Amino acid sequence: MKRTNRNSLAMQLEELRRTISASPTKYTVNFKECLAPPVRLYSDAMCSPVSARIGFIIISGSLCYCGFHNISTENLNIFRKLRTQVIHLLEAWAPLLAVERFPNLFRDKKCELFIDNSAALFSLVKGWSRDMSLRIICLLYTSPSP
Repeated sequence: MKRTNRNSLAMQLEELRRTISASPTKYTVNFKECLAPPVRLYSDAMCSPVSARIGFIIISGSLCYCGFHNISTENLNIFRKLRTQVIHLLEAWAPLLAVERFPNLFRDKKCELFIDNSAALFSLVKGWSRDMSLRIICLLYTSPSP
């Protein structure tokens, strides 16, 4: 298995070297960044009339991290006072929970986010939403940590 990975890595490096040497412009390439596998983040949320839960699975290299958070009834009722549908807010909140709990896994790395709610996904990708509550969650992703 390791032999295949080394051959694949050598082929990628050789292809990258040929591409750079064939181009007339000079490029600065950070090989560590190019070859590092992305962090994969799978997140989901569940909401019933009486309870809610958000969770995530992070795969980083050969490591796997899981986490979940139960949303209290009081907090769920705060969301419900704002609107009848809250699942898209919870779906957008789940990746934020993962980033807050494991910040070192995401620092200076590319991340592939797998999320099954279109409103939450597109808002997080754009960093903005017409929905004010979802826009606030998006701003939490882009604001610098203290």
